[in-house]
Amino acid sequence: MNFKNKRLPGKMALWLAACALIIAADIPAQAETSKTSLKGPGVEQTQETGTSDKNADTATADITQAIVVDENGGFHVTVSYYKKQTDGTWTQSFQVPGIYGRNGGTDNKQEGDGKTPYGTYSFTMAFGTKENPGSILPYHQIQETDFWIDDSNSAYYNKLVNIAETPRDWNSGEDMSRQGVSYHYGLALNYNEDCVPGKGSAIFLHCYTETNDSGSAGCIRIPEDNMKQLIQSVDANTRIMIRKAAE
Repeated sequence: MNFKNKRLPGKMALWLAACALIIAADIPAQAETSKTSLKGPGVEQTQETGTSDKNADTATADITQAIVVDENGGFHVTVSYYKKQTDGTWTQSFQVPGIYGRNGGTDNKQEGDGKTPYGTYSFTMAFGTKENPGSILPYHQIQETDFWIDDSNSAYYNKLVNIAETPRDWNSGEDMSRQGVSYHYGLALNYNEDCVPGKGSAIFLHCYTETNDSGSAGCIRIPEDNMKQLIQSVDANTRIMIRKAAE
């Protein structure tokens, strides 16, 4: 079900406001990425510059957009997108069914475990095999030589590289150009930004085509129309919150 500018009840609005304060206090400022740096997801590939200020201090930023991922059992989730209005209230722009890790969620993500990491994250870049639809974040249009490295022994672990230009030291990586509809549009989370070996790689929010999906390796999937909307809307101060189901 989709929602348009639905005013939130007081409880949810207060929860989002509290989350915004916690996020601003807890998340460190992101460093500006560069082609030569070895730190951070996606930094080995250049992106088309968006309109946002990549140097914005997200530690003190006013969080005005939130994507909330709630577990529904198995690999099914509900993904809700909220925006903060000028009067301080929050409204829900959409709520859609989604897919996440085939083995559920985890507080201790490991490479290859088929789980989605719980927590709150920002986005480092937007990408897609389709042309830039008007991204605010830096946008990278995927090329045939683009791979995201998932070999923990590689210096390029959890990085996007152009294999035609990068000295190969890896045994495995995700071929970004051969993922079909899934990568028409995507957003890279800043999960494992320090590229710690074995802690998981290539955690994205991206498209799906069918709800009978069998689960992901750790990414979150939503319908393409909603993914395109996010590409056109989210900025450096947007956060995605992946929440553990209440026990």
